[in-house]
Amino acid sequence: MKTLSRLTLCAVLTLTSCSVAFSAGMSDVSGKALYQTGKKADYLAGYHGKALGADCAVCHPSQSVSDSEREIDANCQKCHGTYQQLGQKDKSNGKSISAHQGHLSISSCTTCHKGHEESFAYCNNCHIFNMPMKFGRAKVPYAPEDLSFYRNAIPNREETADIVIVGGGGAGMVAAIELQKAGKKVVLLEKMPILGGSSLLATGGMNVVGSKPQKDSGVKDDVDTFVKDSLHLGKGKNDQDLIRILGTNSNDAYEWFESLGGQLELQKGKTGGTTNPRQLYTKSGGIGRYMVEMIEPALVKSGADVRVNSKVVRLVHDKAGQVTGVIVKGKNSGLYQINAKAVILATGSYANNGALVAKYNPQFEGIITTAQPGSHGDGIALASEVGAQVNHLERVQIHPNAAAGTTIMITQAIRNNGGILVNRSGKRFVDDQAARNKLGPEILW
Repeated sequence: MKTLSRLTLCAVLTLTSCSVAFSAGMSDVSGKALYQTGKKADYLAGYHGKALGADCAVCHPSQSVSDSEREIDANCQKCHGTYQQLGQKDKSNGKSISAHQGHLSISSCTTCHKGHEESFAYCNNCHIFNMPMKFGRAKVPYAPEDLSFYRNAIPNREETADIVIVGGGGAGMVAAIELQKAGKKVVLLEKMPILGGSSLLATGGMNVVGSKPQKDSGVKDDVDTFVKDSLHLGKGKNDQDLIRILGTNSNDAYEWFESLGGQLELQKGKTGGTTNPRQLYTKSGGIGRYMVEMIEPALVKSGADVRVNSKVVRLVHDKAGQVTGVIVKGKNSGLYQINAKAVILATGSYANNGALVAKYNPQFEGIITTAQPGSHGDGIALASEVGAQVNHLERVQIHPNAAAGTTIMITQAIRNNGGILVNRSGKRFVDDQAARNKLGPEILW
């Protein structure tokens, strides 16, 4: 059997109902013994071995482990139930905080529960919950990595696809669905253990021009006003052509979401400096979580090859500079290459890369961020390495609403519905309905 030092298992919650079964050829006594002594015996794999006398095959159906680790998750759920069932169990037991009912829509046990290393609560990458875990610690930071390290890396194998999409947030997921629908062979790569990216953290709404909710409420709006509002908020620095594309296609995007079964309502009143009410939201809570919960099943149904724990570390290109594929660092499979006719970068921001933030905005050095843990700017580094033009990196936005001492964003809807901002003296000091790029600097100084 291959070394198990980097493999992942699910935490044992109850053992009484879990039957131990072994796959043919997997009864590896030496492998089991390896995790029953020393420090490794304190990890989850060691506990399985000591408490159950279980062998590796209880969790590992074969000698190899996929990067997404779905086969291990399936074995976890045979013993302990699904993620949703565990959430209901937490609720019935009166737990005030349950990771199994969190807003990230995690459906993978191995996201938090590690077999051969310390486990950790993924929630605490942003929160400061007191959630003690068996066999673990509270937090593991996702640190930015210098991708130039892989400049001359040699892959251990090659694959082919029509299109590779880098980044499994909202944009990447939607692109994969539509391209797969168009008959393309799509591989979607996400470096984090879960899909959704920054989209999962969105708590406000979707700005749509000419939506049915607008029309039903008698709101008259148009793309020209959308462009004017955006240019005003961006102080004229934004790309007017891109803004117009965004506004023109916003209602088509919303109707596409409706086709999946999604339903949003019009937020009453003007939000974030808009001339007309145009923000659509959901009463169920964060719009990001709601949209990802609707989009992810459609992604699975599309048949796209979706891989998490799969970090793109280099873009491959020919002598003419044409990008022809990617080098991927799989959590368990190592470095491999996917050759493709096209590569789409949907990798998001760099707000969780403090060095980059300070490089372009020295005044923000050391400031906390509400961005998702993997927002390191990998796409910027990858594209720059092959000669892509980048711009607006200095346009960092400071969000005015975050819970003190945490990285938790407080939705703008609080202010839209009567919330006010006060200083340390308890006095109001700014227009509570002002745009974020005005409120942020006012709060800082």
